[in-house]
Amino acid sequence: MVKPGTGELVVHDGSTESRWANPAFESGGGGLVSTVELMTSDQLTQKQKEQAHIFFEDHSGWGLGMGVNIRRNSLWSTPGRFGWDGGVGTSGYTDPAENMVGILMTQRMMQSPEPPRVFSDFWTTAYQALSN
Repeated sequence: MVKPGTGELVVHDGSTESRWANPAFESGGGGLVSTVELMTSDQLTQKQKEQAHIFFEDHSGWGLGMGVNIRRNSLWSTPGRFGWDGGVGTSGYTDPAENMVGILMTQRMMQSPEPPRVFSDFWTTAYQALSN
């Protein structure tokens, strides 16, 4: 993350003191009963979307555990695409229509709900490569 006013990069979640250093893993059968369709399709109500408009706007929703694109608002935001942009610099999506999976891992913490430029550059390049 960037230290305000200095531009200096600082560690946000160090490896030894991180809450993730010694995770307790739950059972893989932890009680969720679902289908791929429910997990990868929009499960939010209109009211929920309105309350979190900054994240979903009018082109995204939320399945059971991941973001879902419901309308195109960019080259890479195809309806049916699902995945997640992580606040500490990761982006991973599956696009069934294009038979594609993309994963981006950076070490740049997001500073706002708007993904950093490296995300849009990565996805633009990946989707442009499909037509070549």
